[in-house]
Amino acid sequence: MRKILSIIGPMYNEEALVREFCEETLLALTPIRHSYDLEIVLVDDGSSDDTLEKMRAVQKDNPNEITVVQLSRNFGLELSLIHI
Repeated sequence: MRKILSIIGPMYNEEALVREFCEETLLALTPIRHSYDLEIVLVDDGSSDDTLEKMRAVQKDNPNEITVVQLSRNFGLELSLIHI
């Protein structure tokens, strides 16, 4: 049974960085892909820009590695992690 490595990326109004974050994170984890199933969980913490749409676009390009969670409002960094 393979181990799962989950990276949680809470985001608030980060539309310009979503794709770069995911691409760089997946690239950095390339050396361990043979040992782990990788998952990036993107958490939209009530953004008022296009962060959620950018997250969904990246998820569409990487459906097996990206999960998107949309919170109902802004909870702040620490609480956004608790709410997922």
